[in-house]
Amino acid sequence: MSDLLTNDDLYRQIIIDHYNNPHNNCHLENPTYTSEGENATCGDHIELDLIVKDGVITDVGFDGGGCCIFTASASILTDMVKGQKIEDVINLAKSFKARLSVHSQKESIPDANEIDLGELEALDGVKDY
Repeated sequence: MSDLLTNDDLYRQIIIDHYNNPHNNCHLENPTYTSEGENATCGDHIELDLIVKDGVITDVGFDGGGCCIFTASASILTDMVKGQKIEDVINLAKSFKARLSVHSQKESIPDANEIDLGELEALDGVKDY
């Protein structure tokens, strides 16, 4: 038996870690932007707060309820967008959505193949479900 973790094991551990200890799981005081979303299929609900200064997300927080994948993905995403320019976050979102969609072609999104998804890659298996 190997002591090395497979990518699936590593990705599973990332998801579990973010689920057990979600980052940025809070409401922000005086956010620049607030948005809510709900997945009608499974009941996940999110409230997202952003503080944006000069086109850069300086702080982000989320609250809501849902499954392990919901909590982990919100935690990972909020880590990734903090300190980023809005236009870079938009490109990240497009690339991530294309990567998880079984109906879209990643190649159809400009520069999608060059965008580093970081720990969001741990969610690759979600598209199978």
